[in-house]
Amino acid sequence: MAAAGCATGGYDQRVALRTGAAHVRLQASVDPACSQLGDVIGTASVEGDREAAVREARNDVRNKAHDMRATDVL
Repeated sequence: MAAAGCATGGYDQRVALRTGAAHVRLQASVDPACSQLGDVIGTASVEGDREAAVREARNDVRNKAHDMRATDVL
């Protein structure tokens, strides 16, 4: 006897933008007077929806930057 099955391999990690993190700005350049507080990396995966994954990875970056008390992310 043999058993067979299919798996979608779905990995869905949605990231909500937390309260306060909405004020963190994603910038192409930052005022030279600003101090670097550290590095942040945003991750998210939304199966089959690249735009949603990018949006939610940005949410992750903004959440992490907010935790560091940052106002801007370069």
